[in-house]
Amino acid sequence: MSSQRVLVLCFLALGFVSWGCEASEDSDEDATLSAVDSGASDAEAEPEIDAQAQEADGSAVIEDAEASEADAAPGNIPEELDGGLDLQPDASGTEMARGFICDPAAEPGSFHSMSADLYPTGEARSMCEYRDRVLLIANTAALCGFTPQYEQMQALNRQYEREGLTVLGFLTNDFNNQGGSDQEVEMCNDQFRITFPQFNHLGVTSRSRDGQHPLFAWLTSQPGFEGEIPWNFSKFLVNHEGRLLGRWDHFTSPSDPAIVQAISEALNALPLEPRRD
Repeated sequence: MSSQRVLVLCFLALGFVSWGCEASEDSDEDATLSAVDSGASDAEAEPEIDAQAQEADGSAVIEDAEASEADAAPGNIPEELDGGLDLQPDASGTEMARGFICDPAAEPGSFHSMSADLYPTGEARSMCEYRDRVLLIANTAALCGFTPQYEQMQALNRQYEREGLTVLGFLTNDFNNQGGSDQEVEMCNDQFRITFPQFNHLGVTSRSRDGQHPLFAWLTSQPGFEGEIPWNFSKFLVNHEGRLLGRWDHFTSPSDPAIVQAISEALNALPLEPRRD
């Protein structure tokens, strides 16, 4: 019996109680470093506002709102913007995010032409919005034995975000239905202080009952990196040009030196003034 299969069986033997969002003793301490201190802003005193001036300002706001509403009427929308905010399907069968224009347009079928629905809003997010950034992508789950890898993913995002890295998590139920309910996903978000973007549950394998999402069909078919995703928390590194640089399975932790080195090299290859959205 292979060592990998033995390890997986060991995880199964641990039972549901040891799975999911049971953070390590050090996680709270590490998470505290990334917490935002909101006390100072709460303590700031607000200036007093003259009641009459406030009432006058309120009237002006109402008038401005009415004017804006009139301007937004269908007949008043400029021709160059009319229909520009609709979801437009691209050649790969995915949809461009509402209100975002990919300029220059991404080549059909390329990584930056794909989109997925953000968690928890369901808003379509185009991968073109991450153009000029390095992406570490993982198919994630809230109830998996590898769920604690969230902590290292968040640490990487916190450490390298200002340099041009964005971590993206794509929830999936493809493996033993371990993606988790909204409540279980939120528990993970709270425990691991997750701030990087996550996406709604989708299919990541060709056998998925949800159908394989075009983004993961692309990730698992690139030359040199072909093959089905074996389990939750497989990881993919995509550079700022939308090219797949590396792939690692669930047994390789996000903080593995090979992943960290690959991230560093990809960041060093960024343009001199990459977008820092």
